[in-house]
Amino acid sequence: MPKTSSNFDFRKPVAYDGEAKRAFHNHARRRLKQLADALGLAPGSFDLRSNPGGIAVSGEATLHADHLYVQACQPATGHDTGILFRTCQGREGLPRRPEQLRLP
Repeated sequence: MPKTSSNFDFRKPVAYDGEAKRAFHNHARRRLKQLADALGLAPGSFDLRSNPGGIAVSGEATLHADHLYVQACQPATGHDTGILFRTCQGREGLPRRPEQLRLP
């Protein structure tokens, strides 16, 4: 997997900036697809979703497979970027396993 993402700065806030938010979601979905490919997830065995949220937040881009749930966002808690990952059982409903949030 490449170490850069087309020079997109995931740490630059995108709230209140529609164009930056669209770019954030496009790049995040692309990176999540690259993660699915690197993990060997077959097409159709995972979902890629994007929830732009309201104007004051980044929203989330999500990779949801049968046993893995990964979400990229910019938390409103003051951190500049975040990746949430957890295990799950299936793709219906929300994952019910303990989550891990990794911040740089």
